[in-house]
Order: sequence, then C-alpha cells, then structure tokens
Amino acid sequence: MIQKDSDENWQLYFYVSPYRRTLETLQSLARPFERSRIAGFREEPRIREQDFGNFQNRELMKVEKAQRNLYGRFFYRFPNGESAADVYDRITGFRETLRADINIGRYQPPGEKNFDVNLVIVSHGLTLRVFLMRWYKWTVEQFEGLTNFNNGGELVMERGYGG
Repeated sequence: MIQKDSDENWQLYFYVSPYRRTLETLQSLARPFERSRIAGFREEPRIREQDFGNFQNRELMKVEKAQRNLYGRFFYRFPNGESAADVYDRITGFRETLRADINIGRYQPPGEKNFDVNLVIVSHGLTLRVFLMRWYKWTVEQFEGLTNFNNGGELVMERGYGG
C-alpha cells in the first residue's frame, strides 16, 4: 500500500503515543521496513488515550459510562479523568505541530527534497476519532456517530488532488 504511487525514495515517519501497547505496535509495524525507509519517529504524549480516571470498581465504571451516555459522549468528563473535549484540546496542539512539521520538511535531511514521506500515527481509538474530527472539522454530532477502529485497525488518509 505504501509503495503504490510512490517514487523510489519513499520513507515513513511515525508519531506514537507513549503508552506501552502503542510502542509495541510501532515495533511490529516498523520491523518489516529497511532502516533506510524510516525517516524517524516521535513519541508524542498528546496522542495518548483519553484518561478515564482511576476506576478500580467495575460497577462504578458502568455507572459512569451510563451517565456519559445520558450527558453526551463528547462532553462528559470522567471523575479525575478527561472528556473527549479535553482530548480535542490536546489534539488541536498536535495537529498544529503536525502541519508545521509537514510545512518545514522535518522528515528529510536539510537540502533534500523528498515529498514522498508517509506519516503514520500509532495511537488509540477515541484519540484517533478526535484527530479525524479535528482534521476534517467534523461536528460533535458527527463525532458521536463514529465508533472506534478494531484493535490494530488502520485508516488511510491520502493527499487529495492539488495537495
């Protein structure tokens, strides 16, 4: 998939959540590629999963999730945790960093012009949905109609006609 429509100098650059399971996923994703194909990676705390608070009691968590469904999945903040709206604020900063990295050519050595760099974001279900919401300027209603990807699932965003 990555080689399709690519020139011979294609590379990968990874943004990864600092959580153990995403770091392990990154290792599995990167392993098949030659080292020369990997332009780099950045551990990015802003793309970590939503903080659901400190729930040790499963029954209490069920009650909180029921409350969230009544209140609205986007705005409901878990006790000692975050709402999806809080994640939205984190993702907004990440999106600006991502755009700046793309615009300044952070993925290539100085003086080189390789525009065929594939960016890979290794993150979590809700965080990725919020990223898509923010990137495409979707509404809260549109967000609430989305569901998480399957574990290990993928979504491909391609550059459109005209860049």
